[in-house]
Amino acid sequence: MAKRILVTGAATGFGRGTALALAKRGHTVIAGVQIAPQVTELLKIADEARVQLKIQVLDITDEGDRQAAFANEVDVLINNAGVMQTGPVAEIPMEKCAGTSRRTCSARWRSRRGSRARWSSAGRGRS
Repeated sequence: MAKRILVTGAATGFGRGTALALAKRGHTVIAGVQIAPQVTELLKIADEARVQLKIQVLDITDEGDRQAAFANEVDVLINNAGVMQTGPVAEIPMEKCAGTSRRTCSARWRSRRGSRARWSSAGRGRS
């Protein structure tokens, strides 16, 4: 049975691969990407893969983006997105790493909570 699936962090890596694979299997996939230019890039990749994706900007740290994403009726949330620091690990200040971890954890928790609230009100779902 086909599901409506929201994949966060779908612009690259595991998120992109997951979104494309699920779409190929016949699921309706809402692919969340962090910034608008990623929409165009992912549309091109989906077209080349001959799959349909509903792509929307979803910065998991932005409350408005999260609300817009959860306005979609979804059956499954794949909470893949995260915030990160880049560069040599030895050169990243510890306070930046700690802040990044807190923001990522907090944003993922809020995303999960948003989906759970919708599912609970509909009498289904679990986290």
